[in-house]
Amino acid sequence: MASNESDKGAPEKLVRRVALLLVPLLLGAVYLLRSEKPATTPPVASASKPVPHPPVPSASQAPMRAFSDERPLAAPERIPPAPLPPPPPIERAGVPAVDLPLASASPPRVAAPSVPSSPCGGLFVRLITVAADPKVSFASMATSYAAPAQVVHVGERIGGFRVAQIEWDRVWVQMGGGRCAVGMHFGARDAEEHAAKELSGEAYAELPWVLPQSIVAGLGKRSEMEFELDPATIAALYARGADVFAGLRVKVVEVPDEGAGARLELFDIRLDSLLERLGIENNDVLVAINDEPVDSVDAVVKALAAARDKQSFTADFTRDGEPFRLSLRVLHLEP
Repeated sequence: MASNESDKGAPEKLVRRVALLLVPLLLGAVYLLRSEKPATTPPVASASKPVPHPPVPSASQAPMRAFSDERPLAAPERIPPAPLPPPPPIERAGVPAVDLPLASASPPRVAAPSVPSSPCGGLFVRLITVAADPKVSFASMATSYAAPAQVVHVGERIGGFRVAQIEWDRVWVQMGGGRCAVGMHFGARDAEEHAAKELSGEAYAELPWVLPQSIVAGLGKRSEMEFELDPATIAALYARGADVFAGLRVKVVEVPDEGAGARLELFDIRLDSLLERLGIENNDVLVAINDEPVDSVDAVVKALAAARDKQSFTADFTRDGEPFRLSLRVLHLEP
């Protein structure tokens, strides 16, 4: 009986001993689990609540610290950029490349302007004022190009010369027996003399080739080369005779075509002449009058005389090789 009770108590003792050993281990494990921070799950972003990001410290807020066994990091040295290579020379087709000289720092020399010369001992005229009374006329003159000017009248002296006469564009000075003119407005006198030679309206109308207004009014233009003339206008033209063709030059030219004969080339067709008003131009070639060939001035005169009493008149021309016809017709006015 005693052995059976001892056998039953042996497992109980073993369980007690194991429990005593496990209790400290369980307590230590609970202590360790309590001391560790629970792991946090990352927040999930959504449309209504974005995920916050921790602020990143700037260089001034969080300077770099060196480890105990390392030196602090230094800022990298700035390396200057390499110079750009020179651009290649521009090559042009047909132009050989040349080496140009180096640019000079000093500006190029500019030639000084030349000083105009004076034919009268260096005298120059700055201003001229002319009046009806020679004693009132005066001029502003200088003894050289850069010298100050002075006002002089007739009879006064300047630079060894005596002022003899003052005109609107020049001053006459004398020294000894010689006389010299100091001028201004160069070319104005020549232009004035040329203008004086220009014809007035009355003188222009008297030129022999200029048609009077009475004849011009009787020329009725129907087309480019067709005209109508009343009998009075035709009579007035024949009354002027050779003056109608005054100033006209005629040259006999040979036509290369066989059997064509000679032709008359017209030059110096004057403004306001009969031929100019009829549309004839310089270098036009007269071929025929009233279908009769003309090869000389005499043939033209005879053809014009024969056409005086006719009711129509035609003249065939060529211009730059192209033929054209001038037609005149007598216009009979009703009484």
